[in-house]
Amino acid sequence: MSESNPYQPPGAPAVTVASPSASEVSFSAAPRAVGAGRGWEWIAEGFNLFKKQPGVWILVVIGFVVCTVLIALIPVIGPVVNMLLLEVFVGGLMLGCRALDRGEGFEIGHLFAGFKQSTGDLVVLGVLALVGWFIVMIPAVAIVGFGAFMSMMMGGADAAMNFGTMGMSVIMTMNQPTSASTPSTTKSPVLC
Repeated sequence: MSESNPYQPPGAPAVTVASPSASEVSFSAAPRAVGAGRGWEWIAEGFNLFKKQPGVWILVVIGFVVCTVLIALIPVIGPVVNMLLLEVFVGGLMLGCRALDRGEGFEIGHLFAGFKQSTGDLVVLGVLALVGWFIVMIPAVAIVGFGAFMSMMMGGADAAMNFGTMGMSVIMTMNQPTSASTPSTTKSPVLC
């Protein structure tokens, strides 16, 4: 009786896949497997895009920071608008990356190119990121708030303050944009 080993590694040989240029890429909903080393190649390709025009990249990042700070200064709705528009700004940067990959120039205006192409889709992506943020943050705030209350009841105000400070650090860390909510690479189906 021959039993198959469920822990046996797959028998298919590993294949090296050449990276196509952005102009050759079309979106396919089916996943594809690539080697683990391909991740490092993506990082190196991204750095090569940066090296083509580092001064413009630095100005674009400064412009992005200035825009997000100015938007965040709007009372009440500033942070929400920032989360909605983050994807639009990133979409513009992806268009700039595509332009660099094609040998075209990268300009400061690429930061705002997401407002000219697929803006609605990118804002919807921002809405989905915002909803995901709320799904994660509501339980986190509830846990931290409950923990601070219990610490205060058990150990006094100092314990509650220390726990609350730690909890706020966790919340602020979770508030940072992640790659999971940001479109990756220049091959976004939203921008194609």
